[in-house]
Amino acid sequence: MGGNILSFTDFKVPDDFSVAPFEATYNRVITKFTNSSYKEFLHAWLGIPYRFLACTEHDMAFRASIQRAGNNPPRPEHYVQDRELFGFFITGLSAIECCYYGLHAVGNLLNAKTFPMGDEPQKKVVDLKKTVERFKKAFPDDKFHEEMGSICSMKQYLEWNNIRNVLAHRLLPGRTVFLTMNPASPSRGKVLWKDDIELDAYTTSLRRAWLAKTLNALLVAADGFTQRHL
Repeated sequence: MGGNILSFTDFKVPDDFSVAPFEATYNRVITKFTNSSYKEFLHAWLGIPYRFLACTEHDMAFRASIQRAGNNPPRPEHYVQDRELFGFFITGLSAIECCYYGLHAVGNLLNAKTFPMGDEPQKKVVDLKKTVERFKKAFPDDKFHEEMGSICSMKQYLEWNNIRNVLAHRLLPGRTVFLTMNPASPSRGKVLWKDDIELDAYTTSLRRAWLAKTLNALLVAADGFTQRHL
């Protein structure tokens, strides 16, 4: 199943998703697969645009709610905003993780010993840092592992990962509301979520812009790596 893989899906990816390197990497890889990790690659690679689109939709829905009801509305609008924040951070980080998992499957194709994949529990443990370490070990002279590794140390990624972990294991954080000290006309000022994240029309949009830029750079790097090694 080569060609434009996105044509087999039923949605249009956002305009800031880099279709060309995504498609090129996919088409280059599927012609080389000879082992069982093909399915792992396929499902992970298709997960990238799916998760990115979902993240985009959560971003749009959150901003629409902020514009409609403000940054600390009464329920049920409060629930709507919490729901969109949850979906935004979960799906956004998943887009990056799908990309790394798909690339780990590519590594398995090239060097199965260094990139173990299989049904055994110990072979299912694949995360971003392990993937970077394995690319560095298998391809020390290729700068691809540096490009992958730089994302793991970005403050935006670390924030995203921390928020995702909080949201996945407990109720969403509360909100700290600041009031202006004007006795004649008290009004609500900024609202902080998770202690230090200000809730406004830019909360998700700026982070989604970072996600798009970072994910697209990773796809371009993956395109280059597969050109060199496949």
